[in-house]
Amino acid sequence: MNKKIIGLIVFFIVIVAMVGGFFLWQNNRVVVGNVDDYVIKTLENNSVIVENKKAGLSFEVPEGWEWEKIDEVEGSVIVYSPDTEFIKPKTVPLKKGCLIGIGIIYEKKSFGELKEEINDIHYGLGVKSEKFEIIEINNQQALKNTFDTAFMGKGTSIYIPCGNKFYSFAVYAGPDDEEQCLKDFDEFSNKMSYE
Repeated sequence: MNKKIIGLIVFFIVIVAMVGGFFLWQNNRVVVGNVDDYVIKTLENNSVIVENKKAGLSFEVPEGWEWEKIDEVEGSVIVYSPDTEFIKPKTVPLKKGCLIGIGIIYEKKSFGELKEEINDIHYGLGVKSEKFEIIEINNQQALKNTFDTAFMGKGTSIYIPCGNKFYSFAVYAGPDDEEQCLKDFDEFSNKMSYE
């Protein structure tokens, strides 16, 4: 009799642990994105819209700019000005022009954790200078990172938290185009739509 009761208790504990483990896994599983999440649409007025419904993100490509999906890490999109000259194809640093990179980080992190991760990446890329600040975009706090690295050159990134993810936007400029690229980046940022 005692063995049956102990057996039932053990069976019940195993079932509860399995069900609880499944729900814990469902709530904490890592969402992963890819380049196919981005859909490019050309409207009747010839404007180009990029949507990522999975991430709740859409933006308009600036008029005359080029766009391209980049199949790295979890997929991203770059848009770049028509006068852009690459030192190496579709990578930074630039010889001339502006490039904006758009991506999603599917992890919930504090600004401190994100800053630490960015520091580690930039250290590996030969950081020359780096500055972080908390800014406000659409009444929401965001992390702004201004940097200069040996391998990527100068850039400015903005990370906007949204639930279990961060929207990531970065602008890179050729040596003589930094001021114009920052203006273009501000204009681009004002036309974005995200959750």
